[in-house]
Amino acid sequence: MAQNSRRDPTTTARARLAALREKKPPTKAAQIRALWPDIKAALDNGHTLQSVRECLEADGINVDTRSLAVYVSRIRRASAANSDVRSLPSANAERFERERGKPAIEPATSTAKQSADPLANVRERQRKRSAFDYRPELADPKQLI
Repeated sequence: MAQNSRRDPTTTARARLAALREKKPPTKAAQIRALWPDIKAALDNGHTLQSVRECLEADGINVDTRSLAVYVSRIRRASAANSDVRSLPSANAERFERERGKPAIEPATSTAKQSADPLANVRERQRKRSAFDYRPELADPKQLI
């Protein structure tokens, strides 16, 4: 009966996280990250960083235009990197497909199928060189000056 009177740890954690969600983030970067969907929508609609900065300043987030540009750039790079990671098939998905009997997803690169030679690209570049190439071991000593 003593165990039933204690609160479930997940319920307590949810309550604390809900309360934390209502608080203002401690850093400007976190504040801008929290407002990112709205900022992105404004920028996609053609508004300038300066007008976005003025709106943020009116709401109490003081940031200059250059810093806002840096924050926006960082968030965009992170979201692009996350979308690239999500687009790649995971190892668990491939294993699951193999277990079900379906073939695993083939890699998109055709170079892996062409050859297993790790120096093939170097040999190809050497063959296409346009610079003077003197190799003494290939020279005929009788024809040298």
